[in-house]
Amino acid sequence: MTSTAGADACSQRQWAEKKLLLLQKDQYQQAEYNLSSPRLLSGIEHVSLLHPDGGSGGAALAVRTDKWRERLVPVEDLRDEVENVVGGTDIFVSQQSFLGWRRVSQLLTLGACYVDLDYFHMPSLAHSTPEAVTQDVLRSLVDSNIPEPSYILFTGRGLLVTWLIDAIPRAALPRWQVVQRYLADALAGHCSDRRALDAARVFRLAGSVNSKSGEQVRLTWPHRSSFTRYTFDHLAHEILPLERDVLISLTAERARRRAAGHASGAPSIHLTAATWWEAVLTDLQRLRQHRWNGQLPPGHRDAWLFLACTAMTHLVPLQALRRECYALAQEAGSTWTDHETDSRMSTVYRRAAAAARGETLNWNGEVIDPRYRFRASTIVEWLGVTPAEMRDAGLRAIINADLRRQLATEREKARRRRLGVVDREEYRAEVQAGSAKATRPWEALGMSRATWYRKGKPSSTT
Repeated sequence: MTSTAGADACSQRQWAEKKLLLLQKDQYQQAEYNLSSPRLLSGIEHVSLLHPDGGSGGAALAVRTDKWRERLVPVEDLRDEVENVVGGTDIFVSQQSFLGWRRVSQLLTLGACYVDLDYFHMPSLAHSTPEAVTQDVLRSLVDSNIPEPSYILFTGRGLLVTWLIDAIPRAALPRWQVVQRYLADALAGHCSDRRALDAARVFRLAGSVNSKSGEQVRLTWPHRSSFTRYTFDHLAHEILPLERDVLISLTAERARRRAAGHASGAPSIHLTAATWWEAVLTDLQRLRQHRWNGQLPPGHRDAWLFLACTAMTHLVPLQALRRECYALAQEAGSTWTDHETDSRMSTVYRRAAAAARGETLNWNGEVIDPRYRFRASTIVEWLGVTPAEMRDAGLRAIINADLRRQLATEREKARRRRLGVVDREEYRAEVQAGSAKATRPWEALGMSRATWYRKGKPSSTT
């Protein structure tokens, strides 16, 4: 691509983004004239948006009376359960789905991004109406070039800004957290609650009543009947500035390679620390289930929990770390009390706190994150994982070099099959069967393949 063509493409992209921004601003300004007739959102409709039909796992439904009562409800039963508590006081629902406890270690899918705004703590906004603050939030999002949210709820004192996404697996958690932090930063001027960014949060149900204010939880935006749902990739590309720049650069590079007659090939896969540790946590849970049917016997808990809690330091905010470590201990069948877990995992907590403060360590002349890090070979040695267990349990991170090479070979074969490349065994089988594609009889007759077929596939003996 020439520099002039690149400049034209860049100009066209900037103009398209400008038109989109103007369109969004116009939509938001039009919404300001409709504040007198907000759309109603029922509790059943609310959970249907968060957990659509066909979803798997369960959602946490909680009620706070004299004490906190919570249970996991299968997604297919959620609407019926919500119907029994419609209009009640202090009712909460999880935004994501889980396999067991409402903990990141049991997270099944992510279906929403969100930011909780405690604007009532801000003197400049404390006496504003929820609708006025909503419009100010929307303007801030436009100024930050962030796509419009799917909906905004007044929660009785603050606002909950939500972006619905098509369900993604827990493996996407690290990237989801980056989006969460960026959204919270963009709305910091409205007192975004950074303690409420983790995936295991519950928020108030639409139509319920907040006992602290006596206000009903209600929708403040949008006023139309439909709700936008994004694919997570699209939302992340739109929100994260680095991803936008990288995507544009990759698109230009692919175009340049195609123009030069080179195949674009498959994208390289680079694991961040967070994505690698999510894979480690998944492998630890698979190994525990495969080897001990879920319950760790005495003598094996310390090492497994230490590694699982280390993985969790890369997957949840510091404020949620202890809660998640307590859940991991219970998940593993440990009889430790919370105090015992705190004592045994104290170094894990300290290093996570240091990382949260932005501290670093010098190791062999390299500046590193203070959180623990382990090679896959070290984890294999600690837990005594055998090659047979690696294969039978379906491990992908806690594996030896031989299995890693084997998996890489299998991925390469799958990629070649997708491109239509015939492998060696299949090619030999075609030759033995006398396949025309393999034997190429037209070459012996000195003609092209198309001519050979047009003449009725003559043989070299005729």
